[in-house]
Amino acid sequence: KRIRPVLMNVNNDNVSGGAIPTNVSDDGVEKETSSSMTGKKRRKKGKEAPQDSLRNALDAASQAASLAEGVSAQAVNRAGDRDGVAGSQNAAAAGNARSLTQAAAMESHSTTTGPALRIPYNTNKVFSVDLTSKSNATLPSTVSMSSLAALENLSDNKIVADCTNSTTSPTGGTSSWPCATLTIGRNGVRQWRDILLRTKCTAMAADDKTLVVGTADGCMYLYQTSPTLGWMSGKAFRAFPPFVLGSPVVEISIHTASNNLGEEDVKPSDMVVVTSDGNFYVYILSPMGPKLNYKGGVVQAMQHMYLSSRLTSSSLSQPKLARIQITDSKQLMIILVSPPSKSSSTGRLLQGFIYCRDMELWMRISDSNNFVLSDLYPSLSGLNVHRHSGDDDRGILSKMDRLVKSSASTMASAKQLYQKAAENQNHVSGGASSNSQNVITRSHCEDRLACSIALGSAFEFQTWLQYYARCLSTVGDGDALRFLVDILLGGVSSDDGAGGEPIPSILSFALGSKQSCLGLDRKDVIRKAILPEMSKNRLLQRLTNEMAMELNCS
Repeated sequence: KRIRPVLMNVNNDNVSGGAIPTNVSDDGVEKETSSSMTGKKRRKKGKEAPQDSLRNALDAASQAASLAEGVSAQAVNRAGDRDGVAGSQNAAAAGNARSLTQAAAMESHSTTTGPALRIPYNTNKVFSVDLTSKSNATLPSTVSMSSLAALENLSDNKIVADCTNSTTSPTGGTSSWPCATLTIGRNGVRQWRDILLRTKCTAMAADDKTLVVGTADGCMYLYQTSPTLGWMSGKAFRAFPPFVLGSPVVEISIHTASNNLGEEDVKPSDMVVVTSDGNFYVYILSPMGPKLNYKGGVVQAMQHMYLSSRLTSSSLSQPKLARIQITDSKQLMIILVSPPSKSSSTGRLLQGFIYCRDMELWMRISDSNNFVLSDLYPSLSGLNVHRHSGDDDRGILSKMDRLVKSSASTMASAKQLYQKAAENQNHVSGGASSNSQNVITRSHCEDRLACSIALGSAFEFQTWLQYYARCLSTVGDGDALRFLVDILLGGVSSDDGAGGEPIPSILSFALGSKQSCLGLDRKDVIRKAILPEMSKNRLLQRLTNEMAMELNCS
């Protein structure tokens, strides 16, 4: 019986090894399949022939099965290679798609929340600071009379520290290095010099004992002078190794506390340092070196200003740090400015912030275009709420407001915004916008009161409380006035104790508690700021008398 032809490997090698299979047929002709079977015949005579044929057929079938498995394995491997190449191509395409999706998401996120903000620094100017010494500096007994007379003459001269950026070439070298040259001069005559190699100066500040220089490589250099003569000596020395901040220094501000008469202990100065990555550090300057008081970031305030300007202007610009300083009440204050865009008709925007250490967040204290619908907005009504009894410069809040609203373009922008908002309000309310405007004026007064408490300004608190009472008395809102007096007094507990202790408010806590931040008597504030405004409205005479009697009896 004939057997079907099968594919067999002549060399008896693995198919995957590269051997070419041949077609073998058992048509009765004897063929040699390997060197070991040479000379042997597959066909035998007699009765053994059928058994040999059957055995040969079974052997051929087993070999064919093994060869088929090898061929299928090779096909699977080749298919796997093709699938691997296709899979890698698909994976690359999927990776590119994910990258594009992530890029689009990041672009959408940056459009929504603003770009990654970094504060620029300047190295193309000459940094200069005046060096002043305290007048009551104690001179040593070893100083002669002639030296004292010379020092008295020198004390009238102006001592200035300058820092200039330039490039220098090392000896025998062809490359150039950046360097910063720090000098101290008296009336234009150089008295002392120091050179900072491989860096550039970006900021500088000084007090009566310390000179601080910030550089572009993220370092801070501290210099000190004579403990007896101060800067009148015209000399300085490096007091500490360079302090590494890790980012270029943008701004340095030193606040020297003013000592009252009769105080022997000298209060240390406070220094704030801002780096280009948006971080700030507040240090206490002591003779043994600066000590970190607290730290934070200015990026949150800049991001807030960016987002607020994005709602009113299509062209976006990064806010800039206009000023940072520490106030007399130990408050950290910054003023940010958003430059005007070329395509927008509005002027630049300015905002002032105070850092809250308890919350580790910024509080917005002043805004150039905020509360423009208020009747007490100074640029619109011509009413300056800070002029009271000839005291125009009392309080940091008024100073910040004047600084923020000092730009003419800002005033014009506020007037335009006021006119548009008033027109929109009249259109929505059908011409009756007085009620909404009174609400905005009341909110303006409450905002100024809260800012006065945050800044610890007692004078401005009384001023804005008076205008708050005027706003409520003008419309005859007796319930609101009663509510205002109630939160100022902090509530009165019942005699039998059934009512429990009253819950203090922020106003009563700021006025009458043991930890009062304003130092004012709540009853005197009500008598001087609220009752006179209430007496101007005849409809409130009964309520005014009732409150006056309650203050006298309690």
